[in-house]
Amino acid sequence: MSKQRKRRLRPVAAAAARRGDGAVLVQRGHDSTRVETFHRLIGGGIDFGETAEQAVVREWQEELSARLQDVRLLGWVENLFTFEGAPGHELLAVHVGRVEDAHVLDRDDLGVIPGTTSTVHWVPGAVVLDGPVPFYPPGAATLLRRWLREG
Repeated sequence: MSKQRKRRLRPVAAAAARRGDGAVLVQRGHDSTRVETFHRLIGGGIDFGETAEQAVVREWQEELSARLQDVRLLGWVENLFTFEGAPGHELLAVHVGRVEDAHVLDRDDLGVIPGTTSTVHWVPGAVVLDGPVPFYPPGAATLLRRWLREG
């Protein structure tokens, strides 16, 4: 079987949370092949038998030791991308939620996500979507833009 056939569509759930000052919690990643730093939502794969909402709550707990509450689905985004030179294809469930954990709210930089090189930061909402660092995938940025306008 060719490598192309082994690649699979990946179901993913991710979420944004907003702090009282309007900052949004995002993951900052880096693609060394494109020499590009980017922002994206925090989340991960949806396991078989798990809803997208359950997956995003689990991922926030695993990656940030944070309890994501009042989770709401904004929509789904199909994302075709290249990362570190390899093509990827995911269906992304974009959520928003609320986090009240002091260890998350009280620090601007939360450090590295375990098992990755990505870091987590609070970034002003306008800078996340329209700043110098790209936000991926673009469809998620469109959904977040609407959410941020809601206040």
